[in-house]
This record gives sequence, structure tokens and C-alpha cells, in this order.
Amino acid sequence: MDYRRYSRLTIAFHIWGVLKFFFFAFLYLFIFNREADWIGYGRIIAAILLILSIIFVIFKWLTTTYKIDEVAFYLREGFFTKHKRTIPFSKVQNVNRHTTFLHKLIGKTSLKFETGMSGDGGTIKFEVLSKEEADHLEDWIEKSTRNIKVSQGEEEKVEEYIEDRKLHFAASKKDIMKASMTSLSFLLLIPALGSLFFMINDFINVEKEAEGAIHFILSAWWLTALVVIFLIVASTIFGMIKTYIKYGNYRIYSDDDRIYISRGVLDEVSFSISKEKVQAVEITQTLMKRILRIAEVKLTSAGQTGGGGGDSSMETSSLFPFLPQKDAFRLISEILPDYEVEEEMHNLPKNALFARLLKPSWLWMIATALLYYFQPNVLNMNMPWWLFSLLLLILVVLLRVLDYYNSRYVLNERFIQLKTGSLATTLFLTRRDKVIEIEMNRGPLEKLLGIAKITTINRAQPVRHTHMYGVPESFRLAFYQWYKKRGSEIELKQ
Repeated sequence: MDYRRYSRLTIAFHIWGVLKFFFFAFLYLFIFNREADWIGYGRIIAAILLILSIIFVIFKWLTTTYKIDEVAFYLREGFFTKHKRTIPFSKVQNVNRHTTFLHKLIGKTSLKFETGMSGDGGTIKFEVLSKEEADHLEDWIEKSTRNIKVSQGEEEKVEEYIEDRKLHFAASKKDIMKASMTSLSFLLLIPALGSLFFMINDFINVEKEAEGAIHFILSAWWLTALVVIFLIVASTIFGMIKTYIKYGNYRIYSDDDRIYISRGVLDEVSFSISKEKVQAVEITQTLMKRILRIAEVKLTSAGQTGGGGGDSSMETSSLFPFLPQKDAFRLISEILPDYEVEEEMHNLPKNALFARLLKPSWLWMIATALLYYFQPNVLNMNMPWWLFSLLLLILVVLLRVLDYYNSRYVLNERFIQLKTGSLATTLFLTRRDKVIEIEMNRGPLEKLLGIAKITTINRAQPVRHTHMYGVPESFRLAFYQWYKKRGSEIELKQ
């Protein structure tokens, strides 16, 4: 295959992004502010910047080409100085597909391949593809990584491969309702309305009319109550709709090699990750999630880029942020049978609590020094500064006590499992062959109390460090001997 350019529609999508960026500036310059002395110069500068941005988009499309064969991507870009990249399919670890509402209107989608390489060179993105092209490209690369040769003109039916995928989880209406409550998305309506008001007020002075409306609402208690009830109902509905649009149609599939996740109503997002590249599993619970008995299962991947390319909405490491707690362990064992979650874990020794309480809190000391120096009068309560320092100290101690009681650990033949956290908790599980390095630390206090701090280091972007403070000395020694056996489980490539 010869080098070819990306779809011409890529230009339209990039120009649409440029227009969105300039929208409010042009609204201000050409519609709402016509009489200012400097407005003519502002319009000229804005128009020049817009034209240059569009020229740059077209120029970049003309000078960027790619080709694909049976083993790799080949990318070329630049005009005066040509940059060439070769990315083997074997380096591809995550695959993202994002179908925005605009893509849906024209029957297209976007596709992004993530590798373990850092920087912009670690991703290959096709902004506009037909769904058939995206299916074929995914299938081509998947087969190539399995050492199955596919001829360039061969057409494969994706349904044959979907039949091999097992459905593990489908979000129900109840799950979506819990998600809207846990994410607190219902609280976003009032700030959104406030931002809209101030934005409009910058162009059209509506502050006086708003003050009159507020005075009228507060003049009668029943009217105030009615408005409050309306805002509560509207916020709840807004939160549910927002959550449904983002997490509706959530599905988790898997086959022998990969995990597949899809979600979204208006903007559809799909993602796949190689099981072989999973370095660790996390089960996280915030305080609200612990109350509602739901959890989030995250996967730490060797090629994880946190969404990459500025698209944080992909949330590529998370299976589902609002899983019922009873389904979390089941999902891990079904999707990743090589990982074993232990429900029974060991508590830390009491000496670990004493060590936590004896360690100085720099946050408290710095805050106390600032309170002593400024002695602020918070909310005109006329409270002495030392009382705020005492309240902060109580909070620090309480969080440390909670962290001690929530911390757990277990070590078996192939796995280590650590649980930490105070109000929010994180359960971390990894295999011995996925741990690239360990650390063990003991200061004078820890030596005296017979405890230590251990750290596991896993490959990710950035490298993942997981700490556990206060394990007994016997566990530290067992942890070291456990890691020494890793050499018999890994194969070093020449």
C-alpha cells in the first residue's frame, strides 16, 4: 500500500474545532460590542487568526500521510522537515473508538490506537473513518498481533468475532440512577445556570432585571418554597439525563485476548485493552460509593495514557465507575481469570497505629503557624485561632485512625493485595510477574516498633507506585522472598 492522506472530512472536523474556539470571541466582537473604539482592530486580528488557523489545518492535512502493511503503521508529516514514524502492531495496547454526535450525522467514527510509548508519538489517530473501515482496521491489527495473515483485499465480517465475545455486564436503569447520585451530577445545574447568567450579563446587562425577579420570589414564602422545589426536581432530572447520556448503553465484553467496553447515547465511546498488558487491578470506593455499596474497578495497563490526546472523557482504565459492590469481584474473576481476589485480608498490627499517630503532620504545623500569624476572624465568629488549629488536629488524627482500620494486606503464591484509604479506599491487586521493582523502608521509629513501609512498582504511564505503611517485620521479609521468585516466572528478551 502506498502512502495516502487521511479522509478529507478530517479537514472539516478540525475547522469545526477552530470555529468553536473562536465562537465567543466573534460573538463579542461582531454582535454585542459594536461601538467600542478598538473594536475594528480586534475584528481584523480575530479574522486574521481565524484564516491562519484554517490554512494551518489544510496545510497539516496536505503534509500528513500514512500507510499500513501486515506488520506496522508508517507515518510521515511535515513539509520543510519530514518526520517519519514506524509503529509495529505489536506495540498497540489499547484501542479507542469515539463516535460523537457530529460523527453520527455523517455515518462516521474516529479510531485511536495507543501504544506504550510516551508523548504524542505514542498514539495513532484516525479522526474520520467509516464504521466499516474502522471495523476492518481493528480486525486487521488484531489478527496481525495474533500472527494470522490477512490479505489486503480480504473483507471480514465483524459479527464472527463479536459472537466469540462474552457479555459480563450491562448497566441497568438502577445502575444509572445510582451513578447520577454518586457522581453528584445533579449539583451541576445551578453552577451551569450561574455561568450562563454571568456570560449573558457580559454582553447584555440583565443584572437589574434579575435582582427584581429575586426580590419578587423572596417576597412570599410559598413562592420561595416552590422555586426551591422546582430547582431540586430540575437538578435531579438534569443529573439523571447527563449521566444517562454519558453512561447509557454501557456494556463490558471480553474474549480470550481482549476486554471490550462501550458506552454513550449521543457520543458513543468504545475501548479495548489487551489482557496481557494489564499490570494491576484497583477497586476504589469514595465515601458516597461505600454508603451506596458500589465500587469502581480500574485496570492499570502498560500502555495506559489516561485517555490520551486530550480526550479525558475516554476513561480508558475504568471498567465501570459505578459497579454494584457484589459484581466487582465477580467481574474481575470472569474477565481476568489469571487474577484472584482474596476477600479475607490481614489487619495491620497495633504498632502501625501508634506510628501513624506519632508521625508529625506538616499540614497541621504549617496551618497552625499561619493561623497564629494572621489570626483570621472566619465568618465573624470571633473564635480564637488555636481552636481552628485544634479542630484541624482532630481531623488529621481521625483520618489517620480511619486509614489504619481500613488498611489490609495479603500475600499468596503469585499475588499481592493491598487496601488503603481513610474516607475513600483503594484495593490494589497485582501479580508477581507484573511487578518490575519493590522498595522497603524503615526509619528509627519503624525499627523500634517492628514495622516497615513497602512499595510495589508497576509499568504504566506514569509508572505506578503503590505504598503500604505499617506492615509487620515478618511480612516485610516474606515480601522480599516472594519477589525473589519472580525471576523464574519471567522471560528476558535479548
